[in-house]
Amino acid sequence: MIFNPGIMAVTGAAGAVTGSYTGNGDKQKTLGLGFEPAAILILSSIDPGGNVYLMVAVNGASNGLGIVSSSTYKYRIKVNFSGDGISIGMSTDPNIQTFNSPGIVYNYVAIPKA
Repeated sequence: MIFNPGIMAVTGAAGAVTGSYTGNGDKQKTLGLGFEPAAILILSSIDPGGNVYLMVAVNGASNGLGIVSSSTYKYRIKVNFSGDGISIGMSTDPNIQTFNSPGIVYNYVAIPKA
């Protein structure tokens, strides 16, 4: 276990899960993981403007933290954790992408709740 005894980070069935998805432009993206995550990290591929986006969210918080590579700008993203995954909603800043922009590939690491 690392940092928080409520978060598992060991190999095997209870270990972190990695994956990817391609954005479709909807205002909300649901990732069905088959388990309730304790935390998730999502990293975008490079968008047409040359930016990379990073989001970190921890179960129990109402927002995730988003960061843009081209600046020091940080923003909140609505997230909802459930028993089988996570739903990612709109940024609190309407000028920032929603982690579901069309054609952009997003890679994630999800850590199961203990």
